[in-house]
Amino acid sequence: MAWLVLGAGHAALAAEDLMPLPQSVACLTSARPEQTEPAVPAEPAPAADALIRTRMTFSAASEKPVLRVLVSSGIGAQLLAVRDHLLNYRLPCLKPGTRFVAVQDFQFVTVPGGVKVLPGKFTAVATEANLPEECREEFDQSWQWRAVDAPGPAKALVRLSFTSPNAAPEASILFDTGPTMWTDLVLGNIAQIRLPCVTDLGGTYVGIQLFAANPFELWSNPDRAGLTPAQLVNLMKHPKGDVVKFDLNTMDCPFEVDFEVFQPHLDNVVREVGEPNPQREAFLQWLRGVALNISDRDLRRVLAVPNKVTVPCAVLDLL
Repeated sequence: MAWLVLGAGHAALAAEDLMPLPQSVACLTSARPEQTEPAVPAEPAPAADALIRTRMTFSAASEKPVLRVLVSSGIGAQLLAVRDHLLNYRLPCLKPGTRFVAVQDFQFVTVPGGVKVLPGKFTAVATEANLPEECREEFDQSWQWRAVDAPGPAKALVRLSFTSPNAAPEASILFDTGPTMWTDLVLGNIAQIRLPCVTDLGGTYVGIQLFAANPFELWSNPDRAGLTPAQLVNLMKHPKGDVVKFDLNTMDCPFEVDFEVFQPHLDNVVREVGEPNPQREAFLQWLRGVALNISDRDLRRVLAVPNKVTVPCAVLDLL
């Protein structure tokens, strides 16, 4: 049987399949650091027990985020206070060529003497590749296919570090299910890849690429079994002190998501089936970080294989 190596299961290695590393938020700062939370408007009287949920998209390290209000039960003055606060956010460690998305809640609650703002956790939603179109085309054209005779399917998850527009990336294999012949084939193909725009991206670009042999064997099963959150929880590793609570009733339930295991090497891939709903973003981000308590042998079998998770109307409460 001829082994054909493919990038992320497609008939060609495409730049959009080069997954960027998850973005750290440790560098999050404010252009006005003295303003630690939105100001409570004095007039008109603020709405007590109001919730404002926001989504932020960062595209450059020195620029303010693009804002979108997902939920608001507050008055206009509260919305303006939250907006003015968030427009001061900066992410100076954001790498060129990436786009970062996060959400944050703000609750206005009644306290003795007035109303107080309770900022929620700044929660990462996604780190996305944002390579220029010309760079994508040159990247795609640099690839040439090689094949080798060998039996069975195989997968390899590889970290690629580009530092020169004219040189192949440095490759670090994170996970590999094939024999030596397969590994040599993957590395031989990687040696041909170029990222000409790496100089414009700050001189370095690091991404993760999935390579698969005979991917149609791996992913073509239309009758793959579905999972419920309860079944997924039973397979999870539970860090001590980790408290998880989601009211799924508020997320336009029931709904389904496609779920591909990549942990502990990379965030799991989680995609909504059907119309996206921004109320699910914190739950979906939690799914991206879930690691399974299974053997290495079982992990080799399920890595990057799509599963459908059926999410019911319920409260998921893990103590």
